[in-house]
Amino acid sequence: MAKLIALFGGRKFRFWYQTLPLKQKKMMLSWQNILMMLTILAGLGMFYYISHLQETPITKRIRFIAFTDEQFMKIANFEAKLQENMKENLFLPATHPSYIRVIQIMECLVHKNWALSNMKTQKWKVAILDSFDINAYVLASGHVFVNVGLLNFVQNDDQLAFVLAHEIAHSLLGHAAEKVSFAQMIDYFVIIVMAAIWAFMPFDGIALVTQVFYEKVVQILLDSPYSRKLEREADIVGLELAAKACFDVREGSNFWKLMQFHEKLKGTETPEWLSTHPSNVKRQELIEHFIPKAISIREQYHCNPLSENDPRDFCLFSFLHILPFHLFFFTLPFLIFAPFAVSPFPSILYFSLSFFALLIFSSLIIWYILFIFPF
Repeated sequence: MAKLIALFGGRKFRFWYQTLPLKQKKMMLSWQNILMMLTILAGLGMFYYISHLQETPITKRIRFIAFTDEQFMKIANFEAKLQENMKENLFLPATHPSYIRVIQIMECLVHKNWALSNMKTQKWKVAILDSFDINAYVLASGHVFVNVGLLNFVQNDDQLAFVLAHEIAHSLLGHAAEKVSFAQMIDYFVIIVMAAIWAFMPFDGIALVTQVFYEKVVQILLDSPYSRKLEREADIVGLELAAKACFDVREGSNFWKLMQFHEKLKGTETPEWLSTHPSNVKRQELIEHFIPKAISIREQYHCNPLSENDPRDFCLFSFLHILPFHLFFFTLPFLIFAPFAVSPFPSILYFSLSFFALLIFSSLIIWYILFIFPF
């Protein structure tokens, strides 16, 4: 609504300005008047920004928050109800094995990190969605949504714990309120610039093209980088939460290798500069950097020693479960032995074709390992 007001207000100002005498136009656009207007706007903006600075829980980073906790919780609860109504048909019952699996990991993460002040005040609610999308997300209200696709995708509970810890970290750090606040702050600048564009561009068509270009630049240069920054922070804090809960933190690195491999297979990789999330390669490298610290945290919390067999050394072979060719393993025996059901002496040609199919399959596996797998 504010952007529409800025658009029509700027356009109205342009038509009004064009009717003014030349002397009055020059007076309005004098550098003294422009400087005075910019100073007033900058002063008001700076006062508003400084008066809304807060310290981020856990990381102690200073950030801008435009809402009180009570105001944002109203927004969060409304969003939670909206999500529940939209996803109601996808909810799995509390007796489902997937639900029990997630609840057990969530309880472990919450219990082992109970010393955190935000953990004590947050009320968690878990829902498992019958969706094959590889995704999980958390709302500021404490609602955690996990897709069945993610549960089938991860190789073990340690990887699942890492993902859930990442989502818990988003909630504990108040990233939802921070993202909305940052978007609101950017909108203030966008509205001012939009009003200026529609006020001073000579034609509506030029103003529209300039506005679209400007909004895209803002998204690429401001919105997306800020979102990636919050994702990295949640990765680091989530790894620490998983470490305190005595999970194998090395599996966090494997998870991002797996995601990278999966996206290459699907051809769904997005350039990082166009995405709201860091690339899987960057996230895997970030986790690798903080794994030594996470292992020391496990030792401080008297966790059982990690296995000497580092799972990162064997993740290459465990990736085969996401290859589309794995179905070939089930069909190959049928192709080879089905003729025996008809005749005890299948033709040499059939054996040759079966061997050729096996050779092609093996070559594809080797090709993926050499050229697609992220070393």
